Amino acid sequence: MALARLRVAPGSPLADMAEGRRWLRALAEAGDPDAAFLLAATQFANLDTQSSQPYRRDDDGPSDDAIRKLIDDGIAAKRADAFLLRAKLLRRGVLYPQDDRAATLELINAANLGSLEAMLLLGEAYDDGLGTPEDPRERLRAWREAAKHGSFEARRRIATAFSFETFDKLITLREGVSERIALLNFDAGRGGPGMPAGIAATMGVAGLFSGGRAADAGVPALAG
Repeated sequence: MALARLRVAPGSPLADMAEGRRWLRALAEAGDPDAAFLLAATQFANLDTQSSQPYRRDDDGPSDDAIRKLIDDGIAAKRADAFLLRAKLLRRGVLYPQDDRAATLELINAANLGSLEAMLLLGEAYDDGLGTPEDPRERLRAWREAAKHGSFEARRRIATAFSFETFDKLITLREGVSERIALLNFDAGRGGPGMPAGIAATMGVAGLFSGGRAADAGVPALAG
């Protein structure tokens, strides 16, 4: 299952969607519910992007009716991944009518059940006003909760938002500066297609001290 996750993860150096989904199908058929939900979640390409229209993968994955039943059963069993998958489908209008408000409500349900991905997406919803009024405090609360439970991506998003936070000033220097520096080594090893290793780290600190919150804080505070 761990290898299958790496195969279907976007940007993974071991990415191979077709092979990963073959493994997930075998695991799902053997009764693994986590595999069944991940198989359903990867049935539609571009589901997690806003720039391209989702489309069904041309393979022997689960049918639309099977996915809806899996979600209904999972919601009845209070599975976070069921609420998360329904939220993604509602957001893009796949299998269900497009509904940003309903999608955000499902993200709240998934986040309350411990889904880190839902916490990240919920922060985006509050940031962009998707199905809910824009709310920088709720955005930060969702990302802080994900970071508290080990999400590197949440830590990065908070640190990135720090540079642009000129009015509310809710993000601390610890989150915006110390965390950004702490993430340097992590980012230095990322790389990927079109992104040589180290470039992500360089981009992460570019301009951090040249203006905005960090510059306003002053040298003594930054040193602290």
